[in-house]
Amino acid sequence: MKKVKVGISGCLGRMGKELVKQAKLLQGIEYAGGFDLKSKKNFKNDIFIKANVVVDFSSPGALSSNLEMAVNNNTGLVIGTTGLKEKELKMLKKASRKIPILFSSNMSLGVNVLFNLVQQTASTLKDKDYD
Repeated sequence: MKKVKVGISGCLGRMGKELVKQAKLLQGIEYAGGFDLKSKKNFKNDIFIKANVVVDFSSPGALSSNLEMAVNNNTGLVIGTTGLKEKELKMLKKASRKIPILFSSNMSLGVNVLFNLVQQTASTLKDKDYD
């Protein structure tokens, strides 16, 4: 079985440490390496070259650099970083035309089910007289 090579951005944070631990344990995953905001650019780029996908739970300040490296190396991204502003969301959308990107401001199953229910409810009630 071919393994998916996964890099972790924000590997020194709480979620990043858990992701590194799981990447090393899971069959089908090859841990390509991790980096954090203070890592040298060439080290980060090496991980983007090695990885099929980089999982990013770092900070909004790292997004621009990570997107640039991902696009330049044709590396997919999974982004769970919170606090992104309109500018960062536009950068994500632009990059998603070139590389695969999965973005969610909350990766919790329960919260995503709630988001889905709210969307379904709103679309059902949109033609009714509801606020």
